[in-house]
This record gives sequence, C-alpha cells and structure tokens, in this order.
Amino acid sequence: MRELAPMLLPNLVLFVLVAGIIVRRFTKSVRGRISVIEICVLILLVLSIRGISKQAERAWSLEEPSVAVFEQAALQADAVVVLTAGIEVYDEQISRTSSESLLRGLRAVAIANEFSLPLVISGGIGGGSDGGAGISEAEALAQDLNTHTRVILETASTSTAENAANTREILVAEGLERVILVTSRLHSRRAVASLRAAGIDVIAYAAATPPIKIEGTDYLPLIGNVADWSRVNYEIVGSLFYLAKGRVGIGDLFRGLD
Repeated sequence: MRELAPMLLPNLVLFVLVAGIIVRRFTKSVRGRISVIEICVLILLVLSIRGISKQAERAWSLEEPSVAVFEQAALQADAVVVLTAGIEVYDEQISRTSSESLLRGLRAVAIANEFSLPLVISGGIGGGSDGGAGISEAEALAQDLNTHTRVILETASTSTAENAANTREILVAEGLERVILVTSRLHSRRAVASLRAAGIDVIAYAAATPPIKIEGTDYLPLIGNVADWSRVNYEIVGSLFYLAKGRVGIGDLFRGLD
C-alpha cells in the first residue's frame, strides 16, 4: 500500500480525464473534430499501458537465434565480445559494476567457457561514471567476474560506436575475426549494427536479459508506466541518430542476424 499510495492521485486524474472525454464525446452537445487536449490525453493513455511499451521493446530487439543455430555459430566463432553497461558509484568512492553490465558479463563468460573462446570486454569511462576512481567499465567488470577465461580489455570507448571501432582494432591485432556479441536485448539492434559498420563479423548474438513477457495486467493503464518508454526511446532515437550521422548503415540496422 505504501508503494501504491504516491501513484493513486496521478492515476485517478488519468482515469477522470479519460472518463471525461468518453462522456463528452457521447453527449449530443459535442460535435466536430477532436480537440488537442483530447489527443494529448489519449496519447498519455497509450503511453501508460505497459503492454504497449513491452511490445515496442520486443519489436525493436533482435531475435536470438535458436539453440542449434547458436551452437553451430559458436563453433565457428573466434571470440566473444561483451559491451559494458556502466558503473554504479556509492559514497563518491566505492565503484561497482552495474547490474545490467554484470548480467552481460556473466552470460559472456558462460559462453566463452563452454566453447573455449577468448572474451573481449569493451567499455571505457563514460560521463564520469567511475566517480573519479579512474577505473574503466571493462576493468570493473573483469574484476567482478574474476574468471580464468582469457580476457582482453578495451578501456577507451565511451559509446557504442566507439565500442565497435576500438574492438575492431583489438580483434585485428589479435587475429580474431568472427565474434559472438553479448549485450541486452533492447541494445542488440544498435550494437550489432555498430559492430557490423566497423567491419566486425558478428555471426551470433546472445541476450543477457530475460525474454520480454507480457501479461494481462500489463494492459492496465497506470501513469507510472510512462517512464518505461525512456529506455525504448533512448535506443530508437540513438539508433536513428547513428543512422543520420553515418555511423551505421540502414542495412546493418534493419537486416537483423542471418
């Protein structure tokens, strides 16, 4: 109840607005075009339905290959590449790998161990995410993983595009060509497109985050669900920005994995 209480009033306002539009539209006194206010309320209603944002996230994420296809690709791969996802800082001194970055790392290590592949961890210091500790995201993740797998660090990149370009240089220097990419589902499209644009042969992708499940209750409109669109918007806008800047090609972005 304590968690629901702060959202009761905003949700009540949303329901009242929607109900008001319905009543207003079905009375004889209102005719003609829909008003700007009504359009805004309807858009807000759509954005408040979590099931719709999950559908958008599912549509934008690349589909993982089947187990059989993935295993066949893994046998042909030369390395596993994992892109980091930030560092969380506590008390301005203690830095820790973000939960999403750790999920990516654990999935990557499991694949590298299973198929005896070297692991390339790519991630520099983005936007002061280290809290001044001077440690890159790649170094932080490698320390937390503490694996016996051969690990190659790329510590200079601050964006997905730089991840791709800098990882390409490392792969060329190491004589590695075909890779399996590990990242989160929503990040997969932009990440795969960026690596391809950099000249990296991504033969398979593995998601570090669980499949997107949609339940009946996800279609209940709640104003707090509007925030769910931030991650989806970030990836879609980021991908289109990369496309506009020529950092990725339209074929790389929308082709998916063969």
